Amino acid sequence: MSRESSRVGARIVIILGMLLQKLGEYEIYGADMGYLAACARHRFGDLISGARGVDVKERASDYFAAQGFRNAERCLAMSAPGFSGPR
Repeated sequence: MSRESSRVGARIVIILGMLLQKLGEYEIYGADMGYLAACARHRFGDLISGARGVDVKERASDYFAAQGFRNAERCLAMSAPGFSGPR
């Protein structure tokens, strides 16, 4: 597989992840479980890294702060465990 096809494949995975995240957020927020969407958003931000990843993680952090979470990392560990971070 060429470098270019690898980059295209990675880009497709990121775009699909973004679409699935948006669809999931609508269902999760509708069920009043926004913290799960914030956890997914934060983990997705870790995966995509860069400026876009930072923005996505900041949105998740804003949600945690607005809801009064004292330790968002503990919530992430409980609701989205087994994640080793960016690779």
